[in-house]
Amino acid sequence: MKRALLLTLILSIATLGFSQNEEARYNYIRKSITRNADGSTDYRQAFSLTVFTHTAMNSTYGESFVAFNPQFQTVTINDAYTIRKNGKRIDLPANALVEVLPSYAAGAADFNYLKEWVIVHTGLDLGSTIYLDYSIHTKPGFNKHLDYNFVVDESSPISEYSLTIALPEGQALHQALYSPEGQVAAASDVKANGERTINY
Repeated sequence: MKRALLLTLILSIATLGFSQNEEARYNYIRKSITRNADGSTDYRQAFSLTVFTHTAMNSTYGESFVAFNPQFQTVTINDAYTIRKNGKRIDLPANALVEVLPSYAAGAADFNYLKEWVIVHTGLDLGSTIYLDYSIHTKPGFNKHLDYNFVVDESSPISEYSLTIALPEGQALHQALYSPEGQVAAASDVKANGERTINY
């Protein structure tokens, strides 16, 4: 009896694991960092995400968050829209973009100057695809050492991930990209017209 119960439990867990579908999938995530000759920096991120479940649509991916320091940084939404399953495009309405104090700064008075855009993705239904493309421009001197640290912690699969770094050719740069298998080599590292461009 105990063996039959144990076997039933194991089969139930295995069946549950195999029957679970992915909630969403990133079609691509593209990031770029450009150090300008005047010392300012432009960071750009774009992604395309298709949602398959109500959880992904309503809670996991219903909003995107962009934190910034308004004293030194400006955020530009280059493009934000949803393509519904039937092909209809829903552009981001003005009231779907809300500026708030980041939750992690709420209890710390020294960081109350920080801001965060909450981008509410509208027009979602099952099978729809979210598109978001935004830039953060940083004034010269704020990010003096071009200090970025990206951790890919998305909970859904990513079909394509790319990172581009561009900077004046003579500027020192220490960069590394790692995957669970180890360090990832750059796909290209080109110097031309006084600029160095590295693509991962």
